[in-house]
Amino acid sequence: MTPADPTPAPVAPAAPAAPAAPDRWRRLHPIALVTPFVGMCQTIGWLVVIAFVTGGWSTLKGRVLFALAGVVLVVSPFTSVARWLATRYRLTDDSLEFRSGLFFRSRRAIGYDRIHAIDGTTPVWMRPFAVVRLTVSAGGDESDITLDAVPAILQLELESRRDTAARITDDATDTDINARPTVTELPETTGIARPADATQPVFRASTRDILLFAITDIGFLAAALAAWGVIQQYEDFVPDSWRDAAVGAFDGIVARGLLSIALLAVVCMIVLAAASVVASMLRFHGFEVWRRGDDLVIARGLLTRRTVTLPVSRIQTVVVRQSLLRRPLHLCSVEVGLSTVNAGDESGDEATARSRILPVVGTGRVWAILATMLPEWDLHEPTIRHTGRGLTRYFLTMPLAVGAIATACAAVAALMIDAVPWWLMMVPAAVGLLWASMRFVHAREEGYDLGGGSSDEPDRTGARQDRIAVAGATRWTRTVTFTRRQRVQSFTRTTTLWRERRGVERVGMPRCLI
Repeated sequence: MTPADPTPAPVAPAAPAAPAAPDRWRRLHPIALVTPFVGMCQTIGWLVVIAFVTGGWSTLKGRVLFALAGVVLVVSPFTSVARWLATRYRLTDDSLEFRSGLFFRSRRAIGYDRIHAIDGTTPVWMRPFAVVRLTVSAGGDESDITLDAVPAILQLELESRRDTAARITDDATDTDINARPTVTELPETTGIARPADATQPVFRASTRDILLFAITDIGFLAAALAAWGVIQQYEDFVPDSWRDAAVGAFDGIVARGLLSIALLAVVCMIVLAAASVVASMLRFHGFEVWRRGDDLVIARGLLTRRTVTLPVSRIQTVVVRQSLLRRPLHLCSVEVGLSTVNAGDESGDEATARSRILPVVGTGRVWAILATMLPEWDLHEPTIRHTGRGLTRYFLTMPLAVGAIATACAAVAALMIDAVPWWLMMVPAAVGLLWASMRFVHAREEGYDLGGGSSDEPDRTGARQDRIAVAGATRWTRTVTFTRRQRVQSFTRTTTLWRERRGVERVGMPRCLI
């Protein structure tokens, strides 16, 4: 027997670890097969209503509608199944991928670090299955990805992966001007308010708040005018008997005097207010704002529940608005602007470019709520230095001059041409006065605060506050916009020859939204 060799046997080198396999392609939830069918049923329902409005029911209309319903019942299942079979999505290590199309295939991907907002909607027929319709929005020219029916947990998974990607990006870029400590990293000695417990919403709109929003919302007047325009466009489809009855009733009310006209106006306002209340309840019932880590989660809706997730790091502006009707009641609303390629995108979907985080709130509560909701911004009531109050004449000269000239031209036309009614001169006069009133509001409200409310105090990083506030007006609505100094890329100064001699000019600050 020979002694054992003390030298250990050579060990084979370990094989390199195989790269992690990408996540498998997933199908949409089968409830997605029902969504197109529901949309087609809604269309058929509107066609039935139009058929009754345009002359009642007839055998021919019944046959046409039954034929359309038959086509929908036959074609819709095949198209829905084909679309469902051809649609896939998956979550990779760095992006959300989506592919669709049967004959013309398309494939899109959005990196987790490029996600700006995650919008989840839950129609009534999806609620029993814990399924949501997700719209993942990215900035720039990238296309959004819409997942018609996915498990509700997917929204939380996307939020988690986006937060992880954002932390990796912040760690890799030390000089990023947007890098900010998270809320949990703020020292206890800081004067910045902290958000409430994540298990409780930082704001919940009560029924009273929603009613106040509906009653003071000027948008319902614009909606009424738009509806009137649509009726005028399609009045030929309205039965003659209905039109004659409406005209006769209106003429009868006018013939009874001013009191009847005033009562008719009051009834119309009550009907519009009731419609606004119903629409606002459907839209904002159960409105809640949650602070989940570094995300704002907004949930609202009665029949269709909608959940929008906004990353705080993407917020570029905070806008406090106070409309003409809300001013006497000391109410306001708050919106946030997210990063986009250009400011023109802010007129699009509120979930991607601009989101209302407080539909209506008292002016005495708004700053405390914002301090809890957005502690990183350290928002306080600004001390505005009004720049236009001593220059009101420069704001009013143009609208008054144009209105006077147009009124004079209309008066001359009424005197010289018999076909021109005398009341035509009142139209340019009224338009000129409305224009002048808007400019007067601009003169009263325009100004700025370079400190954003606390410019003399250093922030948590030792630097001075980098928030600035710009006050102004949109028509008759007061606005105060907060933004960061880094976002102001240039100043634009414009003036006219006759104002230049007096040292009066207009200053604009284009923002860089990236």
